[in-house]
Amino acid sequence: MFGIVAVLFLIAAWFATLVRGRTPQGLHDMIAAYIRYQSWVWAYVFLITDRFPPFTGAPAAYVLDVMIDPPERQSRWSVGFRLLLPIPVLAIEALLENILHTVAFFGWFTGLVLGRLPAGFRSFGVFGIAYRAKTFGYLMLLTGTYPALDFPKPG
Repeated sequence: MFGIVAVLFLIAAWFATLVRGRTPQGLHDMIAAYIRYQSWVWAYVFLITDRFPPFTGAPAAYVLDVMIDPPERQSRWSVGFRLLLPIPVLAIEALLENILHTVAFFGWFTGLVLGRLPAGFRSFGVFGIAYRAKTFGYLMLLTGTYPALDFPKPG
């Protein structure tokens, strides 16, 4: 249900951003809450955390947080073609998602033996979820910054 509402807000945000060059604050906040909540659910499902996510989408309400900047000015051309521009990053995100499924599958068995998820599995899971949040943040007009494939440095 939250996803359906988010899509309706996205349609409104697309028209508003196309006209104004900036996503209205209320629409931005709703879409940001959806992206944040979606990331929390993925963190729980893919064993990154064992804490069930609250249904708020409020910043800093969960062990894994997604930092989302306030609305920014965006190119109207970029907004107009926003359904086509992210095709390459959506393909990368789909590949990462498939790998994340595999990592979670083997991580579950490893977790049964070790009693915890290995750090490398967890790091890749956080990376995959972060890339997904960046990709959908771009697609859903939260940012005009094209998602980069930057793996965090250990430490």
